[in-house]
Amino acid sequence: SYAADFVAKPLEQREAHVTPSKPKVPFQGESTYHAEYQAVSAHREEQTAGARTARDAGGDRSAAPFEGQSSYAADFVAKPLEQREAHVTPSKPKVPFQGESTYHAEYQAV
Repeated sequence: SYAADFVAKPLEQREAHVTPSKPKVPFQGESTYHAEYQAVSAHREEQTAGARTARDAGGDRSAAPFEGQSSYAADFVAKPLEQREAHVTPSKPKVPFQGESTYHAEYQAV
C-alpha cells in the first residue's frame, strides 16, 4: 500500500521571503480621481439648481394628476392579433413494438 511504501525524506529549511518596507512618507498632491470628481460634482450642481427651483415653484404636485401620454404609450400601441388554429398532436398507435432496434441488432457480445 502507499502508506507502507512511503518513505519520509528530510527537507531543507527555506528562508522566509521578506518584503522590504516602504518609506512612510505622506502623499502630497492630488489624484486625478479627486480632481475630476470635484469638476463633475460642481457641474451637476449647476445643472440641478435650475431644475430644483422650477420644481419648487410648482407647489403641491400631488393635487393635479398627470394628464397626457408618455412617448412609450404613443409609439408602442397594441396590435390586433389574428386567430390561429390550435395545434393538434396526432395520436400514437397503441400497438406494441414488433421489431428489432439497430442497437440490439448490431450488438456483438465479447
